[in-house]
Amino acid sequence: MTSSDDTNHNHGSRVVVTCALVLLIAASLPVSLYNRPIFSALNGLHSPWSDQVWLALTTTGDGFILALILGAFLLVNPRVTVLGLGLILASSACVHAIKWALPLPRPVEALEWIHVVGPVLRHGSFPSGHSASAFAAAIAIASYWRSSTGTALVLVGASLISVSRIFVGAHFPLDVLAGTICSLTVFLIGIVTVWPRWEKMIPEAPVFASTRFRLIVWVEMAAASFGALIYAPLFSSCAPVAAVVSALVLSFVTFRFIRLRSQSMSNISSPGPLS
Repeated sequence: MTSSDDTNHNHGSRVVVTCALVLLIAASLPVSLYNRPIFSALNGLHSPWSDQVWLALTTTGDGFILALILGAFLLVNPRVTVLGLGLILASSACVHAIKWALPLPRPVEALEWIHVVGPVLRHGSFPSGHSASAFAAAIAIASYWRSSTGTALVLVGASLISVSRIFVGAHFPLDVLAGTICSLTVFLIGIVTVWPRWEKMIPEAPVFASTRFRLIVWVEMAAASFGALIYAPLFSSCAPVAAVVSALVLSFVTFRFIRLRSQSMSNISSPGPLS
């Protein structure tokens, strides 16, 4: 995608995100009025099979796993990685500031009975950090993805990750809505302030000749290895899912790295045009 295409696509992303933000803010009032009934209705829809699906989705929304996935885009379009990680950090800061200002109890503390899948969380319910991070990553990818089908799949994935927080008993619907609103707001602020300047400094394609680029890729490989071997069994809610995602990221990055190295060596060894 050329720089002109990126500019046009980013403008389209701003329009779509603005419309989505307006709709979500409008929906926040009715959702707040029926927050607990909606939670109870959705959280009550469970089975052994669906529990594992929702747990897998909520694990994919862990900040570390999302960061690994965004890191893989270093080998495709580094701008996606930088924008995505920046949005996750900024939206997470926004979420934690609100959690500190409004320390609301989680469903397990606020309701007499809920169905919990995975860790039991009791404090810091509003807003949902998973929702904010999932949509921060999704928006970054969608901003540079020309395929409307791919963009739709990414946004659907972020939506499922967000909704999974209700089904596993970690958040109320209003928490999920607020987390999404945080990430969309941060995107709109960033895309018209700091990002236009940063974007010009970041290459839109991998630069294998850069020592800094190769070093960052090695860090990504090390992080993916850590995710598969240590993070998955010790820190994740669903070890198999975290391990598989980490392994897939490691495989993709390794394959692309080897391919870029081969292309670079081929370009060096190829004779130039005759004078």
